[in-house]
Parts: sequence; structure tokens; C-alpha cells
Amino acid sequence: MSQTVAGGLCSRFSAVRLAGAVRQIAIGKQRPDRLSLIGVIGYIWPMTFTFRQLEIFVEAAADSNFRKTADRLGISQPGISKQIRALEKVLGKTLFVRARGAAAQLSEDGETLLASAHDMLARQRRLNPARTEAAAVLRLRVITGDYLLDHLIKPALPLFYKGYPTITLDFQVSNERGRILDHVRTGKADLALYTGSRPDPDIRNSEIVSTVPCSLYAAPEIARRVGGDIALIAQTPFVLPSTPRARSWVLGALERVGLQPNIIAARTQFGDVLAEMVRDGFGIGLLFDDHAGARFSGQIHRLPVDLEPAYRVMVLGEGALDARARPCLQFMRRLLAHGTMAQG
Repeated sequence: MSQTVAGGLCSRFSAVRLAGAVRQIAIGKQRPDRLSLIGVIGYIWPMTFTFRQLEIFVEAAADSNFRKTADRLGISQPGISKQIRALEKVLGKTLFVRARGAAAQLSEDGETLLASAHDMLARQRRLNPARTEAAAVLRLRVITGDYLLDHLIKPALPLFYKGYPTITLDFQVSNERGRILDHVRTGKADLALYTGSRPDPDIRNSEIVSTVPCSLYAAPEIARRVGGDIALIAQTPFVLPSTPRARSWVLGALERVGLQPNIIAARTQFGDVLAEMVRDGFGIGLLFDDHAGARFSGQIHRLPVDLEPAYRVMVLGEGALDARARPCLQFMRRLLAHGTMAQG
């Protein structure tokens, strides 16, 4: 590794640059304590630091939070701190200003290093593309709803990171389909996963991964009272999603079976909260059968009204079209199709 570093840096930091940096100090144009990291330190780095330390420094600088960096890279927070301290020891400089309870901010020397670090890493990748292809971390920004994230994706993440340690997933949460698609379209997210209606034909790189049966559910006493009588169901309070697109989809599904709720007891953006309100007798709600069965079996009853299913949809942004993202896409397809990922 150190030989690779030396080869990458010798061409970057020449004797002319070193002499120039020293000359700037001699004539008083640069303070000794700001001795150019780009010039002088380049000569002592080759035998004492690794590109992995530099990569971790760049990622930590982007997050300003060592715990977040550790979670993204799949290593421990003490491991991040150890690598940063090792780099600081080599340089004799403090790269981050750390204060308990506050974000880790780059110091002045850290800013100086960061300005050159991206160039150094890019040069190393050009010198050794085979290693870069094998080891570079691919960072994908994924936007999805709270239910999919909490109940489907998070339980599978340890298995994912074990199998694909060079792919990092950063999650954003939204229960509004329009916002989810906007994030992909505007480049704020690389991958979208949602459950709801079919994707519109004009949505590029979208696919239906699976269908999800859904039904009307109610607390046992309400279910016994209304049965499958459409008129009685329509006169019973409903709990609906609060986000416009989700609410429109639910009302459309009800309308297709001749149901128009007359009483809206409450609205909420969270699927778990909606299901809990149904369980507690606030009203009838439309729930995904897998959610209702897994979380509330025996506590709520399905009404005998057949509704059309929902769809689990994947939409790819530019970042997800990278060839290195294929293992992630295959993993998410299997997860959305089967609802779990078995070990082995």
C-alpha cells in the first residue's frame, strides 16, 4: 500500500514544490505553523500513511459526525477515530475540532488537506484501477417509506452489509409518493422504493417488483357489527393517510368497490400509527395484509371486502445505474418480493 502511495504522491509533490514552500517561509509570506500540507507533508506521507486512512478522512469530513461515518462504512466508531488519530499523528496536525455534544468540524489544517485529498485519491484510482474497482465504496442514497424501512429493510441490513461491504446505503424517509419520485428525478436520491399504485408510464427506470394484497381492517367489535355490509362500513368512521397521494389512492380503491366513507375519524402519515388506531377502535382502515398479519394478528379483523392489491415499486436514479449497484438492486428486488431475506 505504501508503495502505491509513494508512486502516486511523488509525481504530485515535487522537489520544486517543496523548495517553493520553504522559500515562502523564508521570505515571510507563509507562517511556519501553516507549512504547506500540500508541499512538505507530501514527502513524509509516502512511507507512513495509507489511502484507506485518507478515504476515511474524506468521508468523515463529509459527515462531520464519526458515528454516522462509521454506520455508512460498516465499521466501528472507535475504528474511525483510530484512523483519524493515526493520520493526525503522522502530520503533527489536528484535522478535526472535536467538542463533546457537537459536530466534528474540520480545522484549518483539515480544510487544507481536504482540498488536496480528493485529487490524491483520484490520482491513485487512475494509477491502480483494478484495486479501485474492487475496493471503492459505492454510496447510494435510498428514499423509501417509514414502514418499508423499519419493518422490511432495516432487519435485512446486517445481511446486506455482510455480503456487500463496499456498498453504503444512506436512507431518506418520505411517505409521499410525489416527493419520493421528485427526489429521484432531481438527483437527490439514487434509488426509490415504495408501496402504492402502479408507476405512471412516463416514470423512467421504474419496475413493479411485487404485488401486495391489502384489505379493510377494524377492531373485533366493529368488524362483528359491520361484517361485509358496504352501507354499514360507509357509515363507520375511517382512519386515512394524511399525505394527499396516499389518501387519494386509498379513497380510489374504496370507490372501486362502491365505498365512500362518510366519517373521517383521523388522518396520519404513518402506517404503524394508522394500524394502531384501527386496533384501538378509532375506525376502519386500509392496511397491507402482511403488515396487519405480522403486527396485529388477532387484535384486528379483516372485513370481507375484496380490494385491488397495492404494488411494491423500485425506481432507479442515475446513481443506481452504476454497474457496482447491481448487487444492491438484486438484493432489494428479492427483499421486496419475498418480504424477508433468509440467512445462507
